[in-house]
Amino acid sequence: MQPMGLRFSDEALPAAYDRLFTASFLGPWARALIDAVGVQPGDAVLDVATGPGTVARVAAARAGTSGRVVGIDLSAPMLEVARSKPGEPGAAPIDFVQRSAYDLQLPDGSFDVVLCQQGLQYFPDQIAALREMRRVLKPGGHVGIAVWGKGYGRDIEQVLSECLRRVGAKEPTYPTFGTRPDDLVGALSDVGFVSVRCDERTLEIRLSGGMEELLEGWGGGPMRAELMALAPERAPQFRDCVSRRLSRFTYQNVLTTPSVARLAVATAPTPA
Repeated sequence: MQPMGLRFSDEALPAAYDRLFTASFLGPWARALIDAVGVQPGDAVLDVATGPGTVARVAAARAGTSGRVVGIDLSAPMLEVARSKPGEPGAAPIDFVQRSAYDLQLPDGSFDVVLCQQGLQYFPDQIAALREMRRVLKPGGHVGIAVWGKGYGRDIEQVLSECLRRVGAKEPTYPTFGTRPDDLVGALSDVGFVSVRCDERTLEIRLSGGMEELLEGWGGGPMRAELMALAPERAPQFRDCVSRRLSRFTYQNVLTTPSVARLAVATAPTPA
C-alpha cells in the first residue's frame, strides 16, 4: 500500500484535498500557527511542505507588499493547485517551487520566519529537515511547526477508520510526531533552536456539506486508496456505518468535530 506521505504526489488527490481541507481544516490551523509565530509586515517567510499553499497565502497577507513568501513542496500536483490561485491585493508575492525539505537550495539566513504545517510528521528524516529550516533562518528568526496531536484528536477520521475495519478493509496509518509535546520541543532544541515552546490547541471544525462532502474529500484524498479498494458489495455497508456513527456529530447536515494539534514556536540563536 502506498505510504501516506507519497499520496500527496498522486494527481487525483490535490484538488479534492484542497476543496475539503483548506477551508475546513487547514485554513483555521494556518491562521492559528501564524498567530502563534507572529508574522510581521515586511517579513520574508518560507513555508515548508506548502501543499496547496494555504499557509503561504495567509502569511503573504500578513507580510504585505513589502514582504516575500516562498512555498516549497515535493509534490508537483500540489504546487499546480497552489499556483492556480490568484494573489490577494496587498499581499506579498509568493514563489512556489518544487524542493526537498532536506535540500532547500536557499541561502543561509535568508528568512525571518519558517513555517511547516502538518508536514514534519511525513518526513522520514525529521531532524535533517529541522536543521535546514534553522540554516535558512536569520539569527533571531522564528520557526513555527504544527503537527497533529496523538490520534489526531479528530473524531471523524476515527469513525472512517473504524468503518473501514468493520467492512474488512485495511485502515490507513496516520503519522504523528512522537507521543508528547516534549518530543517536538526536544527535536527543535537538539538542532540548536532556543526559546522553544509547544502548546496543544483544539479548534472546532465544521463541514457544511455533511456526509457527502466528507466522503468526497476523504475519498479523493487521504483515504482514496482504501476506499477505491473496497469491494462493490462492501461500499454500501461502509456508507451505512459512517452515516450511523456520524449522526452524533451532525446537526442540520453540518458535521462538527474537535481538531487537536501541537503548535511549536522556536527562535534561531543569535551570535554571542
